[in-house]
Amino acid sequence: MLKIWCIIAGSLSLISFSTAFGQVAQCPVEGTATSNSGVLMACPKGDGPTLVSKGLTISVRVLNAFTHQPISGIPANEMWLVGSHDGLYLCGGSAATHADGATNSDGRTTFSGSLAVGGCDEGLYVVIQGSILVTESSEPYGPCNLITVPIAVRSVDLYPQPGSFTPGGDGVVSLSDWSLFVSLYQNGNYDKCADFDGSGQESIGDLTFMQAHYPQNQPQHACP
Repeated sequence: MLKIWCIIAGSLSLISFSTAFGQVAQCPVEGTATSNSGVLMACPKGDGPTLVSKGLTISVRVLNAFTHQPISGIPANEMWLVGSHDGLYLCGGSAATHADGATNSDGRTTFSGSLAVGGCDEGLYVVIQGSILVTESSEPYGPCNLITVPIAVRSVDLYPQPGSFTPGGDGVVSLSDWSLFVSLYQNGNYDKCADFDGSGQESIGDLTFMQAHYPQNQPQHACP
């Protein structure tokens, strides 16, 4: 009889743990992610301007959702950026947007480099070990408010993947991208994704950036 009770007790314990884990899993990491607002030009090759060069360095602090204590030692390659509207094509997956380094003893790190991405998006999420960073909450299980970093990303890889119904490039600056930009530029039709510098129009600055990343008779600018 005792043996049966232990099994039942074990089962009850497992159910409770699973339920609690399911609730916490909605927002396992919380903290802060701050930056100036602005627009960052990008290329799948990763040779666009850096965040720091545009005054857009992202400062991040990661906290344990249970204890609210800093989490140190999270590797740089386990922290990355994604488009807040799923509009970015990440070259090589998350590797395109890794953090500068591991979190320090206070759970802090930064993102300051260029982004090897296609497509465009109006904001960024910080992903920590597969979970989007949320704001710190006094409640043990949330609410899980996603942190949107106010940086718009505009890549010269404009054209979506074949058959895709969502925004985002295909990882290479091709004739399709060039033709789309030229059509918008010449006809005066405004598309924020082709406004690489965020000036409010497709300008000579945008054309110059597009030309620099669509070199004639040279290897295409593509994901590394």
